[in-house]
Amino acid sequence: MDTILFWNDVAMEVHRRDFDQPKGSMPEVGGPTRVSRAFAIVHASIYNAWTATTAGLAQVYAPVPMPLPPPGLNPDAAVAGAAIATLRQLWPKQTDYITQKASEFYDSLVQGGIPSAVIYPSSNYGEALGLALVNFRRNDGSTQPDDNAYIPAPPRHQADPMAPKQARLSTHWGDMVPFAINGGNAGVAHAAYLDPHPGFGTPRYAAAVADVKENGRAMSVFPHARERTPEETVIGTFWGYDGSKKLGVPPRLYNQVVRAFMQTRENAGEILSSADRAKLFALVHLGMADAAIVAWGAKYHYDLWRPVIGIRQHDLGYGPNHGIHTSPASPHCDPFWLPLGAPRTNVLGEFSRTPDFPAYPSGHATFGAVSLRMTALFYADKFGAPVKTVLRSQEFTFVSDEFDGVNQDPRGDIRVRHARELTLAKAIVENALSRVYLGVHWRFDGLGTKAPAGLEGEALPADPANGVQLTSPEEKKIGGVPAGLKIADEVFAAFP
Repeated sequence: MDTILFWNDVAMEVHRRDFDQPKGSMPEVGGPTRVSRAFAIVHASIYNAWTATTAGLAQVYAPVPMPLPPPGLNPDAAVAGAAIATLRQLWPKQTDYITQKASEFYDSLVQGGIPSAVIYPSSNYGEALGLALVNFRRNDGSTQPDDNAYIPAPPRHQADPMAPKQARLSTHWGDMVPFAINGGNAGVAHAAYLDPHPGFGTPRYAAAVADVKENGRAMSVFPHARERTPEETVIGTFWGYDGSKKLGVPPRLYNQVVRAFMQTRENAGEILSSADRAKLFALVHLGMADAAIVAWGAKYHYDLWRPVIGIRQHDLGYGPNHGIHTSPASPHCDPFWLPLGAPRTNVLGEFSRTPDFPAYPSGHATFGAVSLRMTALFYADKFGAPVKTVLRSQEFTFVSDEFDGVNQDPRGDIRVRHARELTLAKAIVENALSRVYLGVHWRFDGLGTKAPAGLEGEALPADPANGVQLTSPEEKKIGGVPAGLKIADEVFAAFP
């Protein structure tokens, strides 16, 4: 049993169970922002516990002082203590399951010949490390109440018309204290990570409207429009994890992708030690936690509407405070348009909705880019390969829970099991484009038409330009992908 993988599995399962509640019950840790923060605390504490007890260090990633570990502690038990303490603090309703896994783990240590006189002091030390980080983060700004006051003016974010009581998620998350970027100080400037989106009415914006209007629509509603291919529909759903029952939210998805890549590289002989695994998971989850701060800060700064609103209210005379319609409707306006929508997996009879926060930048794109770029940086550093080679040339297979042969469409159909052959770079791009195929994001929310720094040479599908020249150097800094790539580089460089 590998200790790091065991407790990473437990953390992911705790989250999955949190999203498997009776209808009407809310998760304890809901939404991708809060989940990314929780996973960062858990995995940073695991890394601290392992490194402290193997290298004799009091601090690795820990912003509060802790005593040096006494000699003779067992690192496996220390990791268990850190994981158990943080998981119980963050998901208290999951205590029974966490206790069950703790009992299994400690029994395995006893069976392996580790005496109780070593196990429990070690576990207590790990618990102290975990609780220290939990307590340090209590006043990090994550508990600010959301502001649910929409501004009904174009092109501002508004509630999904199929869910008019929809609230706004994590409106003040951009003010939170980051984990690694900006020196750990609040007030991260999102402008350092991405450029503004193309303005409403510009050729670049119009091209994005044409793209999602055609490729992200609900086909059953528009039977005579261009057929989105099955492959595009699969890509949209494959990268979903939109808070679906039994699946959860994107940070769990990208953890799974990292695990799939890790397994493939181990099969090729690139074996990670427990110390390596602890560090990699800490880097990935700290990066995603900081990516949420940057992305949500930008989301509520720009407050850009989603396609379901932007297409329905594109023209004057459609929507509140939007003038008077005096001319024929443009091809970009359709007051009846519906997206394919975020997958409502495992909930019979549910209909698809648009997520409850603004469009720019895409959270999926930012999370995916930071986690998978971080993985490439780690493997390149560990095994001496160029980052570009790790990103673009090392293939692996991944099966999403959205297509695992078990989970269901809202119609009750079991989705067929589907394995995709990917590289990290392909996964970053495909994940970002998936949101266009669902109709919940504009193309530029994820990435522009030119590969950003860190993905140079990667072929990006063009969106319909209608003869307009769209590419420019600025395209490299548009969307969540370039933001995530830069955050990964910054966190990796800052981490000991």
